[in-house]
Amino acid sequence: MQTTTHSTTQWAEDNFRSCQLGDKRRNDRLIQVAGQVANHPAASLPGQTETWSDLKGTYTLSLLARPGQAAREAMVGLMSVVAVRLLRLKSLARTDPDVPAKRVVPNIWLQMLKVARQGLDRVHDLTVGQFYREVAKGGGFIGRKSDGQPGWITIWRGWEKLNTYVQAASLASKLKIPI
Repeated sequence: MQTTTHSTTQWAEDNFRSCQLGDKRRNDRLIQVAGQVANHPAASLPGQTETWSDLKGTYTLSLLARPGQAAREAMVGLMSVVAVRLLRLKSLARTDPDVPAKRVVPNIWLQMLKVARQGLDRVHDLTVGQFYREVAKGGGFIGRKSDGQPGWITIWRGWEKLNTYVQAASLASKLKIPI
């Protein structure tokens, strides 16, 4: 069952059809995944893909990507969706930092931030500004009063760690093994 909307499918087609990954199936997979990622930008990769086959194909696509121009363009395109998400979060953290984070980010992000940041006990009442700084701390930001705002590399590193936790939780929730 494909739920990707026409607009995101068309966007993916327009932006990724020119990429040549060496095999028509890889090219088609790239377009399909880009549409799914664009359709669910706030979700983790398992939540963005519609089936297990799509998720596995996405991971395979990223592993098979060659360091050529087309592969770099494809990966930059997929990462740009994440970058837009982080840019929106950064903008909101600076312009309206007192908005409750639970209105902006999925609950799973808040729960996994609590797991990733050991000393963080309460996440349900974090503001967007606090959430943003906590993600940055996961990337190495110290967060002293005199430090100013975290930079993009720090945010990206923190986001990668948080997203790893989110993906692990998503996959673990699909397991039928009692703990």
